Amino acid sequence: MSAASGDQPKLKHLAESRDVYDLLEHVRIRPGMFVRGGSLRELEMLLVGYRAALQVHHVDEDFAFAPAGGPFAEWLSATRGWSMAGWASAIERQLPDEPALDAFSVCSVTSGPGEAESVRLFPSSV
Repeated sequence: MSAASGDQPKLKHLAESRDVYDLLEHVRIRPGMFVRGGSLRELEMLLVGYRAALQVHHVDEDFAFAPAGGPFAEWLSATRGWSMAGWASAIERQLPDEPALDAFSVCSVTSGPGEAESVRLFPSSV
């Protein structure tokens, strides 16, 4: 889908983002603007900064992407059997031949107590 065709959904201004998933949508659309070299460690640090801002500003938001021990890391460990020293290093270690943002493309989205579904954040074409 080309941007010139006008078929692409309009991306909200970053300041209008409601949650971490809106931020991840910005990263998906413009990875080079947010994540140097497509590095998962850069993405992890961006998300750590986002979480710190939530805490400093006393914003109550579910946050799944803590480097270790958060719901995303726990989901990766449970579904893939990976040891967790942090989700970024685990993904890079387990999927060394796959581009980093493609490897990150599956995350845990809690849809109810004990339920999780897979969501593709970064399509292979990124």
